[in-house]
Amino acid sequence: MNDGIFSIVCVGTNELAQLFAADKELAGRLVDTVDFGAFSIKEREERDYFFNFVGLLETEMCERGVIDKEIGLLDTVESRACVYDFAGGVIGSVSRIMKTALDRTFSDGRGSIEWDDISRSIRARNHASEASDGITYFDPFLKGPKRDTLRILAEEASDGS
Repeated sequence: MNDGIFSIVCVGTNELAQLFAADKELAGRLVDTVDFGAFSIKEREERDYFFNFVGLLETEMCERGVIDKEIGLLDTVESRACVYDFAGGVIGSVSRIMKTALDRTFSDGRGSIEWDDISRSIRARNHASEASDGITYFDPFLKGPKRDTLRILAEEASDGS
């Protein structure tokens, strides 16, 4: 690395940036960062990309035998809205919540994730985040999905697109 023979690319959520901020040597080696940010629910292309990723993740987990059956993350307008809202449009957040939900599922001896596993994972994430950085992530399981998210996805569904 010191001679520039190869580069290492790190991909993650904002928590990864804290690793570089906390270590002067790592920060000194950082060449550039690219922030993909959150995909906007208001932009059709961005929304499609986000939900295509979620669908692919769920399908691959099932086809590769990680889980016994699909969860139904994209089955209804409400489930799509919940997924978008808990992740804030960030695909890395979907992966992190699903990883925690998988851990809960397997520790309970089950082969399939349930919505309650996802809800509990969000609560655990919020508890840890509030303790470390004061951030609270939106939990659609407390009050339901955000109105704007639900409205946009319901309009899209009624248009048949």
